[in-house]
Parts: sequence; structure tokens; C-alpha cells
Amino acid sequence: MKFNNNGETVLETDQETIDAFLDYTNNFLTVWAFADHYGWTDENAKQILIDGKQLHEGSIQ
Repeated sequence: MKFNNNGETVLETDQETIDAFLDYTNNFLTVWAFADHYGWTDENAKQILIDGKQLHEGSIQ
């Protein structure tokens, strides 16, 4: 993963998005804590979780 000039984590691939989703699922209790950890807004984190879940579910079929 890379970081932008604001210190936010940048996801460049579908696999990185899936990995972020799985990290949330396994290691965080709240979206706020997940967003804070990666330097994202709550709204960005929610969208990453939606996208990551869809990608993950598509990869296991």
C-alpha cells in the first residue's frame, strides 16, 4: 500500500481493497477506528468496505 501527501493509505489494486476489507473484518470493531487507522474519512472507509466485500465475495465463487 502507498500513502498520499495527506498521509492517507491509497489502495491501487482490487487485492489491496479485499485485504483492507478482511483487515476490518478481522481486526476492527468500528468503521471509525478502521478509517482512523488508515487516515480515511468515515465515508471513504464505508465505500472501501462495500467495494472490498463485493470483490471478496466475487473471488470466492
